[in-house]
Amino acid sequence: MCAERNPSVHLLLKPVAERLGVVCTAVGRRVSGPDVAGGAHDPTWTALSGSGHVASEWILAYTVRGHGTLEFRQGPAHEFEAGSVTLVSPGTWYRYSVDTDVNATIYYVGFDGDSLTERKVCTAIDELAPVAAAGLHTDVIDLFELMLRIASSDDSGAARELGATTVLLVAKLVNGYRDRLRSRTAASVVDRACAIMVAHLTDHLRVDSLAQELHVPASSFRRLFQSETGLSPYRYYLTRKIESLQRELRSGDLPLRTLAEKYGFVDQYHLSRVFRSVTGVRPSVWKQNQV
Repeated sequence: MCAERNPSVHLLLKPVAERLGVVCTAVGRRVSGPDVAGGAHDPTWTALSGSGHVASEWILAYTVRGHGTLEFRQGPAHEFEAGSVTLVSPGTWYRYSVDTDVNATIYYVGFDGDSLTERKVCTAIDELAPVAAAGLHTDVIDLFELMLRIASSDDSGAARELGATTVLLVAKLVNGYRDRLRSRTAASVVDRACAIMVAHLTDHLRVDSLAQELHVPASSFRRLFQSETGLSPYRYYLTRKIESLQRELRSGDLPLRTLAEKYGFVDQYHLSRVFRSVTGVRPSVWKQNQV
């Protein structure tokens, strides 16, 4: 395969005051790998293969392809991959290492300003440091491409527009990271809830007590559970009870009243009503159909 022309771009900008107090100083796109000819050798990325670099500004990078590590003077290296955001604050020594055996595409922007230092804007930017899994979003890539076009234009207001766009970019990345974090948290809560339910099919679990055990408000727990499974916690618990009870009906001859007591139902009639609501038939009919 012939190597592609290297589409890396690096644009340095004159510091121009922006009304939001954020100054964009550099923006670029680095593309590297076995299928790319040459390489981009720009000031922002000299640390890729060198001995490290002290950031003079905020450096935010967004990986679209590839993976690597971000190192600081102290602490372990931080791995990043497609969908990761890396953030280095001013005055910090850092070193990027990108795996050169695979194709990589990384967008980056350098920015600074008193408003950032005082957290008047981008108030949640620290959530992205040092590495945050924000996920791949086309609107984020579109913003980076827009910034590259603005930076390469002769428009006198380009630098000011870039400052505002940087603020929007950070907000989108923070929101993407929070959304993924909420999704992972929801899945974790629901997985734990399901495990507890399955382990206590012969008990009588209350949804409110389960939510309390998981340290989640009961209303939030019900909403999360419904969103992840398509069932309410109570309906899921009943369904798993009936599934377990079906296995006993298929393989044994215990009376229905004994099974009702075992699985925490009031009596055999209560069990029969619940069984029918889940399966559509009474236990006796269901068992006859298994023969």
